[in-house]
Amino acid sequence: VPGCGPFTITNIDRNGGVVTLERNDKWWGRAPKLESIIFKVTTQQNQAQAFVNGELDYIDISDGDTYGQAKGHKDAVIQKSNGLSWSHHTLNVGGADGAFGDAKVREAIFRGIDRTAVARAVMEPLEAPVILVNNYIYMPGQEGYEDSFGDLKFDPEASAKLLEEAGYKKNGDVYEKDGKPLKFSIVIPAETKSNEDRARQVMTNLNQAGFKVDLKTVPSDKYFTDYVLKQSFDFVTFS
Repeated sequence: VPGCGPFTITNIDRNGGVVTLERNDKWWGRAPKLESIIFKVTTQQNQAQAFVNGELDYIDISDGDTYGQAKGHKDAVIQKSNGLSWSHHTLNVGGADGAFGDAKVREAIFRGIDRTAVARAVMEPLEAPVILVNNYIYMPGQEGYEDSFGDLKFDPEASAKLLEEAGYKKNGDVYEKDGKPLKFSIVIPAETKSNEDRARQVMTNLNQAGFKVDLKTVPSDKYFTDYVLKQSFDFVTFS
């Protein structure tokens, strides 16, 4: 929590999107090396250019475009390591006009998504290894990590069988039931390339599997407040 460590918040500029932290005189540990830290709000799309322009001294790189620009900056020092961040796919059980309420449909979706392809879409442009996080608690490399996903793997044939068991039949390229196609949207925040890259690969996989999926782009600053937290979505993916 900002303010409970070696730094404390001394100023918040809500209009400019700037938060200033300075040394916390109540901090009991070793004094930090820096006297202050300034956080500036920017979009993922614009952060690389802000870094190259000298407006930012440090950025977290999460997409290939940002990595390419930072890599080409002569004064940049790029460090890579294992981390604790991970990406996920989340369904709203009430989404897709109620179709997600059926566990067979939900399983069909996740058997229809090639997670390796999704990971490659984001990680390969970063020149980072593609590692699936097959555990709900531990990260790969942590003590206690084991694959807990079992046989829940990419399997388009199994996905089709599940949909047929749930009473869906193909009408052209899309499965439908009682005249309702398996149609839904993936909500993505604007100007967030890593999120869009994941969502686009999911869309590609599921459209091939007999769903009708599109992308719905919303303002970044409204993504969590108006959509995720209010459960106003069919499908989301974020880190």
